[in-house]
Amino acid sequence: MNQIERILKCRFYQFAKQHKNPAINFFYNERLRRILALICEMTQNMKSCVVLDIGCSSGYFSRVLSLKFRTVGFDIRKTCKRRGQKGFKKLNFVVADMENMPFRNDTVDVVVCASVLEHCKNLQDLLGKIKDVLKKGGFLIAGYPLETKFFKSVWKRVSPCSFIFIDQSRTFWVNPYTHQQECYWENPSTHKQDYAEIRKTITKLFKVDRMQKLPLNNLPDSLTYYECVVASA
Repeated sequence: MNQIERILKCRFYQFAKQHKNPAINFFYNERLRRILALICEMTQNMKSCVVLDIGCSSGYFSRVLSLKFRTVGFDIRKTCKRRGQKGFKKLNFVVADMENMPFRNDTVDVVVCASVLEHCKNLQDLLGKIKDVLKKGGFLIAGYPLETKFFKSVWKRVSPCSFIFIDQSRTFWVNPYTHQQECYWENPSTHKQDYAEIRKTITKLFKVDRMQKLPLNNLPDSLTYYECVVASA
């Protein structure tokens, strides 16, 4: 049993503590477990695999992926680069804008977008570039929140600080962390796409192989907080 299989088997494994609220950490952990399981399932017959983790942040998920796959963590922020990759032989980090991805076409087996697409201004352009860098037979594995009325009502209670990045007038606003007036569309933390638009655009550009919802796959959108999609180029 390899290290990733051990992680998936252990229900108490924490990918990274991203929030002080334990309930939110549980939601984050479950979504990453689901995405990791899908990656392993879709690549089980591949002899070798290159994974591009778009929007990798500090690289906590990229490091886990590199335990089995050759992995490139990609983010606009320099946090991942500063953390380095010491001890992870199959891992590299690239710092650049999502809209100017410095990757050649047909070079990547799997692209991972874990809670990234909702932050993107030009969704169709980004997904088009992702399709270009994927090899023939490669996969996009994306996860995004379903920000329904139910989701927003729960999220407003459990995380009022981060809720402000979701429920905005989408013009100029005051960032709760910097207390400065900023442009909604230029801030990388704000949510610029809803789940319906993300679904529609993925379906338009890719062949959707599977959609899975959290917490349960057979629940309607109104009672779902997250969705994972496997789509082939």
